[in-house]
Amino acid sequence: MRDIQHSLIYPYLLLCAAILACVGCVTVNPSNVHVSGSIGSSHPPGTAAPAASVREPAYAPALRKVIHQQEKVAKELQKRDWPELLDESNDWIKYTRALIGYADTSHDPVKFRQRADALLAATEAIRRAAGQHDGNACQRALNACDMPLNQLCRDFPLAITPHRQGSRQSAWTQSKSNQRPSRVP
Repeated sequence: MRDIQHSLIYPYLLLCAAILACVGCVTVNPSNVHVSGSIGSSHPPGTAAPAASVREPAYAPALRKVIHQQEKVAKELQKRDWPELLDESNDWIKYTRALIGYADTSHDPVKFRQRADALLAATEAIRRAAGQHDGNACQRALNACDMPLNQLCRDFPLAITPHRQGSRQSAWTQSKSNQRPSRVP
C-alpha cells in the first residue's frame, strides 16, 4: 500500500518541482529602473523624452538615423563583409538624402544643405569603394564623413532650448545629453 502511495505522489512532486523551476523568481532593484517617456511616446526605448523647456527639431529623428548608420557602416567595414557593407552604405545614402529634405526646417537651411551634401558625397564614396572591395578607400571615405557629420551635429543640435530673456547665450543652445557620441574605429 505504501509503494502505491509513493508511486502516485512521485509524479505530482515532479510536476510541482517543474512548475516552480519554470516560474522562478524575479527581483527588481528600484534604483536601477528608469522610466522614460510614456506609452505612445515618439522617442525610442532607452532614451529619455526631452524636458518641457527643450524641444526636438523636425530634422532630429532623421539626423539620429544618419548618426546610427555611420556605426553600422563602420562595423561592416571592420568585418570586411562587402555585400552587407554595400547594403548599409546604400541605407546611409538613403537616410542622408532624407535628412537633406529637412533643411528648410532648420535655422540655417543653406548651411544645413552644405553640411548634408558634403556628407552625402562621402557616403557615396564609401559605396563606390565597397563595390570595388577596397578597404583602404572605404576607410578614407568613412573618415571623410566625420567632419561634415560633426559639423551637422554641432550646428544643428538634436535638442534645442528656447532663448531666455536676459541670457547672453545664443538663441539656441545644444543640450549636453544629446551630443553625438564619438565614432568607434
